[in-house]
Amino acid sequence: MPTTKKKDELRVFGDDAITPFGIGFTVRGVRAFFFNAPNVDAYVAADERRKAGVKRLQTPNYEDKVWRQDGALAVDGAQFIKAIAEMARGLPDPTKSGAKSMRPIIPTAFSVKEEFCSFTTRNGNGSEPVLEWDVIDERLGRLGTKMGPVRRPILHAGWTTSFTLLAPGSAASATPSGSGWAALSSSKSPSRTRSHGHKGKMVGLQ
Repeated sequence: MPTTKKKDELRVFGDDAITPFGIGFTVRGVRAFFFNAPNVDAYVAADERRKAGVKRLQTPNYEDKVWRQDGALAVDGAQFIKAIAEMARGLPDPTKSGAKSMRPIIPTAFSVKEEFCSFTTRNGNGSEPVLEWDVIDERLGRLGTKMGPVRRPILHAGWTTSFTLLAPGSAASATPSGSGWAALSSSKSPSRTRSHGHKGKMVGLQ
């Protein structure tokens, strides 16, 4: 039978294994950020116009394509998990579950604390929230089964945002050493690191 001291140690270890801890990241965009937020109301309205035989609006409402947090332009926090999962495509599965890479493990092991992460920029006096996009990007793309102009608001390179990556205590021990994931297992205390993007995945969240 375990002693009282041993029981306490096991309980502490168990709590530590399931209690999430946060790691703070600041991301600086080295490429343009393309907004393409899914908007249910805009989709329903467009679908009703299609059924009524009304052609596509000549001037889209670009505000429907962006996220906002307290008035500032923002990005959906879940987009970081998608970006990290894409970057993990070439890394081996540390859990030995039979997956071909770490990619499918990321969404089940990690999450982002913030629902939305505001964009900021430096004006010489510190960071301030970004309230308006820089320009409307226009390029040829696929619209259903046809090709046509795709227009989206974008922020030029230089934008900044921050997010908190949440991971269970046991995730640190499963992190492979010698890779970009080593920072996740370096300490239980929150740390701040800076990411400059990875082949456009982190800085070009879709």
